[in-house]
Amino acid sequence: MTKGLNRRLWNSAGDVNFIMNELVSIIIPTYNRADVLPQAIESALKQTYKNIEVIVVDDGSKDNTSDVCKDYGSQIKYVRKQNGGIGSALNRGIAEMRGEWFKWLSSDDYLQPEAVELLLRKAWDENAKIVYGSYRIVDREGRVVGFHPERSWDYLSFAAQLVRQHIGNGSSILMHRSVFEKVGLFDEKLKAGEDYDLWLRACLLHKFRFKCVSAFILNYRAHGKQLTAQVKEDALANRTYIRNRILRKIKATDPVFYRFLQYHLHPHTLSEAIRYVRRFVFMQLPKEFRKIMLLYWSKLKKRR
Repeated sequence: MTKGLNRRLWNSAGDVNFIMNELVSIIIPTYNRADVLPQAIESALKQTYKNIEVIVVDDGSKDNTSDVCKDYGSQIKYVRKQNGGIGSALNRGIAEMRGEWFKWLSSDDYLQPEAVELLLRKAWDENAKIVYGSYRIVDREGRVVGFHPERSWDYLSFAAQLVRQHIGNGSSILMHRSVFEKVGLFDEKLKAGEDYDLWLRACLLHKFRFKCVSAFILNYRAHGKQLTAQVKEDALANRTYIRNRILRKIKATDPVFYRFLQYHLHPHTLSEAIRYVRRFVFMQLPKEFRKIMLLYWSKLKKRR
């Protein structure tokens, strides 16, 4: 039986003192990121919420990732596997975890000390199984170069937005393990967008509510070696495939909800129409030319 969170105790100042006994498993999938991995591990170990386990899943790295992890001894659990992509690394971490809660942390990124505590507080307050938060964008040296605030939505508004674009960041999310029992694991066949696929299945097919923490709980690193930058081309191509696969299932089981999502999938304002046309035109360009343009835009953003 799943243990529940213990009740909150309020002191005279009105602050919340949490006595929560559920184990949170922070899963760090990594591939050739020995240079930045220690910062991710340290941020996980230094959480204000102490009932955690840290699992590093080495997806067949060819650098000194294993040596980096050995330095932490029993503070972390190190698992090495054959290279298979982020989805397979996350699924291996889920198989290894003992916690009631799953916390993904990319090895490029690092958490704010209070991240897990704030996410659990939101889960407690909202009786939610999936919680995510805002994040800061940092460069390779850790300098803040941008902010990505998230907002709260009611269920239908969130679903309408999600069917059009990804909401949240994989490293900012906290999920109860029961979600995987209903939704399934990450799709290892996808080259990119495995998080978007899981979010769609959880929200649209199984009606899970995603709750938002407005605080900036994550530092999301943007640099040239970043995996999400390298596979941006695949992500653009996969998004339509992933979305349509989910929509076909909804059309067969819930025609009313399908029509609602189809309505919100298409632009209804001038700015939305411009973005829609721009995206459509871009996807008609030759693949190699799209890659060149994405590389140019990435360099242009760094100069700003």
